[in-house]
Amino acid sequence: MLMTPEWKSKAACAEMNTAFFFYEPAGNDVAAWEQSAKDICERCPVKEECLESAIKHNELGIWGGTNEAERRRIRRKRGKKDNPNFRNIDEYLVDKMPHGTPARRMKHYRDGEKPCEPCRSSIHEQMVDKWQEKKKAKSSEREQA
Repeated sequence: MLMTPEWKSKAACAEMNTAFFFYEPAGNDVAAWEQSAKDICERCPVKEECLESAIKHNELGIWGGTNEAERRRIRRKRGKKDNPNFRNIDEYLVDKMPHGTPARRMKHYRDGEKPCEPCRSSIHEQMVDKWQEKKKAKSSEREQA
């Protein structure tokens, strides 16, 4: 037997055809449809519970007065603490990125640090390598012409 949360029975949409909240018309009617669905949510006594459930379960459609894109922004703002689906790859990669690699250099920038000496020198080496490759390519083009 499927258990539904108690708050759902108190929702403003409890007696409605809930397919309305998942309908997305084609053309210019999308904004009007979304606004009419959100208007129902505005007078709902359990709007917050609905929104939290939708965020937690990655629901589609209009929930708690928000659409999918608005809920994605909320999840991003909350970050790891409130979002069980959030994965912080930096924790995994911390020992995998040796200094002097582009990934480690970018981690310095993401952490608000200046790159360390090995990372700075690798930038210079990469730029010199690219310059030398371009120089060789140009000289070989001249020789062929």
